[in-house]
Amino acid sequence: MTGRTTYENAVRGVAYDKAGRETSSPLGLGAWSFCFFGFAFARAWLEIVTYRTTTLFAYDAWVGEDLFTVAMALSFIPFALFARKLAPLYPKRYMATLCTVSMIVSGLAFMAASMVPFLALPMGIVAIVGGGLGSALSILLWAELHSCFEPLRVVLYIAGAFLLGSFMAWVLLDLDIVRLTIVLVLLPVLSQVTLRAAFRLVPKADLPKKTWGKLHFPWRLLVVLGIYQFVYGAKGEASIPSSEPFLLGTIAASAAVLAIALFAAKRFDFTLLYRTPFVLMMCGLVMTFLSFSGTSLVAGFFIAAGYSLMFLVLTILLCDISHTYGVSVLVLCGIQEVTLIAIPAGHMMSRAFMGEHALVAADSALVTAVLTILVVMATVALFSEKGGLRTWGVAFFGAGGIAEEDAKAKLVVRCAETSASFGLSPREAEVLEMIALGKNSAVIERELCIANGTLKSHTRRIYQKLGVHSREELRDLLSAGE
Repeated sequence: MTGRTTYENAVRGVAYDKAGRETSSPLGLGAWSFCFFGFAFARAWLEIVTYRTTTLFAYDAWVGEDLFTVAMALSFIPFALFARKLAPLYPKRYMATLCTVSMIVSGLAFMAASMVPFLALPMGIVAIVGGGLGSALSILLWAELHSCFEPLRVVLYIAGAFLLGSFMAWVLLDLDIVRLTIVLVLLPVLSQVTLRAAFRLVPKADLPKKTWGKLHFPWRLLVVLGIYQFVYGAKGEASIPSSEPFLLGTIAASAAVLAIALFAAKRFDFTLLYRTPFVLMMCGLVMTFLSFSGTSLVAGFFIAAGYSLMFLVLTILLCDISHTYGVSVLVLCGIQEVTLIAIPAGHMMSRAFMGEHALVAADSALVTAVLTILVVMATVALFSEKGGLRTWGVAFFGAGGIAEEDAKAKLVVRCAETSASFGLSPREAEVLEMIALGKNSAVIERELCIANGTLKSHTRRIYQKLGVHSREELRDLLSAGE
């Protein structure tokens, strides 16, 4: 084994005993894996800045946050529209520089707006615009990294970063303005340093692609996400009096997903969490039904937990689509993030009911009932999109495979039908699909984070259930049904 191979294996968490047998962790965590959690620095920065924007305009705390949300959402539009020309971003050093500089300038502008009264308005605008652009770039750069990995690691890294980032923000939020400014300058630098280190550890074959096939405009998914975002904005203004419930809700949601990835991945197919609409449906219902809670703190916690879980699940889903079908996350995540504009719209609706001459209280049962109806309508739209476990999310984008002319997608669908007909387990279904797609044993072991003996055991059971004796016979069986 060469020195370079040893180094790469150590990074990926692959180790060997004296007999040469692989003793890798099922999660593939190596000595340098901490850099993959550097997204936590970007998350902490975003959480802190989102909260600090509420202090920029004393006459209405929500104005600053709404403007910041709009600035960030608009920043995603050019990347989504021109993704084929801009992707991938990670080799373009100027993009990382623009991201870091924008975030640092935003942090310094926050300090100036807080300390110099007559500069509050211009510096507040600089802070909002710079922060929105920097946040958008940071999210896309980290999404490109996450799209390099198989599903288990995507869940592990993203959920872990959400958990660590929210916890850091919770701890650092109440610092004085000088110390907080130092933090807002350091976090972007640390985020980009770990990002560059992480990209250097990714095998070349797994890096983001420059080209991909056709895409459909996912108008239905866009409407669904917009409804969820609107409900969050409407109920959030009435139920979340400070950032603490939101951070605690995010910590709880990300900790739950991380725990499942760490401890339950071997017991069931955890990809069901984000490859079906069920979790997104539950997130929307949590944001509405639990807003009936007796106190605003309790309601705020559950609303934030539901929203955070929805955002987390969608991010993981889109990174998985990018990894599986080679579509750039610039277009996938860009479209997703544009729906953030619906949050300020929800705030505006809530303010209309909370004014001095309001006809209905924003936290009344009537308003909650109306919002619940919207969520149910969105849920119906989610379930009406046909697709199996692997094609449901992809169906919204028409990526990699739902078109009739896409042979690979038809093979994936045929594998899903075969798995259901012959009673294959979720893991056996994954192995069947990978074998059908022509992936060799080494690739399957790495992507599923399983040992060679485990793969042989899965393969043997697949052959027994399908009545075949080789990969050739397996492919013939799948082709015969076309």
